[in-house]
Amino acid sequence: MDEANIVNYKNHLKRAFRHISTNKKIQRECGEIGQFSNNIYGLLDESRDDEWSFGINPPWIIPIEKDRRNFDQGEAKLMLSGLMHVENHEFTMYSFVSSIIINARENPGAITSIPLEELSECNHVYTDRLIRRFHFDLATGEDKKNKPISHFQFGGNDRFYTAPNYFLNKKYGLPRVPYPPIDFIIMFDMIVRQFKTKIDGRFYNDSSWVKIVQKSEDYRLRDYYRKIFTYFEKRPRIPLVRQMCDEEIFFC
Repeated sequence: MDEANIVNYKNHLKRAFRHISTNKKIQRECGEIGQFSNNIYGLLDESRDDEWSFGINPPWIIPIEKDRRNFDQGEAKLMLSGLMHVENHEFTMYSFVSSIIINARENPGAITSIPLEELSECNHVYTDRLIRRFHFDLATGEDKKNKPISHFQFGGNDRFYTAPNYFLNKKYGLPRVPYPPIDFIIMFDMIVRQFKTKIDGRFYNDSSWVKIVQKSEDYRLRDYYRKIFTYFEKRPRIPLVRQMCDEEIFFC
């Protein structure tokens, strides 16, 4: 993304978080998320165009409601976090995380490896269980060999939240799977559409929000898919996945 687009993208993010913070549905049902969004808007508004960042910190907690099929009527919640940092008009940190946490006492069938004596404890250290964690990242560090630049991984480490009972081993970050470079706006939309929460279709089907998501797609996905299309038109000898590990060819 060139310098002009980085600036335009920052302004787009300002509008996106402003929209979330002022949405009446969010204000009424998820007031903390509205306040967090307003804080991010203010942070972006005050930052320089060539150096800016925002973090979803503290994580956004969204309770899952009335999903008997997947959670046995027990307590479950989504947790969204992440960080984006730009320096000299380039991404230097780009990582967004979507997690699911359940209450093991209320969902005993979901986890079979917890001793019964632990389930009987009242302390949340024994009952809150992280059962899913997906990272959506851009590899911006020095170690990019054989690593798709844009990828997702199952598990991994979340710099903003360390679960007291880590049912997933954070030591293992492989494999990293090629994935479009979605941003927080796209991830947020994708997640709330798939779970039953108070952030329902009245929010994510609203035409103003749909346009915001599509604008994120323009900034973050258009070039990615264009490069894939070009690859298949030219059909070089190098496999597509290998090209996706090459910063010069596929950095997004």
